[in-house]
Amino acid sequence: MPQIYYGRPGTTHKVDFTDSSVASSSAFGSTTSIVMLCAKTAGCHFQVASVPVATTSLSFLPKDEVIYVQVNGGDKIAAIREASTSGSLYATELI
Repeated sequence: MPQIYYGRPGTTHKVDFTDSSVASSSAFGSTTSIVMLCAKTAGCHFQVASVPVATTSLSFLPKDEVIYVQVNGGDKIAAIREASTSGSLYATELI
C-alpha cells in the first residue's frame, strides 16, 4: 500500500510513554499543521492539545504503524501506554 506524503520532515519530538501520561517537552512549530506519528516498542494512546493529557480512552496508535494527524502550531502531544509495555512515540512535524 503506498504511503501518503504530506510534506517535508522537520523537527521530530520523542515522547517516552509509561503507565502515566507523558507530554512532549516542546511545542510544535507555529506553522505546523500536520505531524506524522509512529509508536515503537509498544502501542499507545495519545492526545494533541495545548496542554495534553493522554488517557487510555483516547485515540490508539498500534506499534510500528504510521499515521498523520492534523495539529495546530503551538500544540504538544502526550502519550500513555496501552498495556504493560512502555515505549516511545515519535511525532515528526511535516513542513
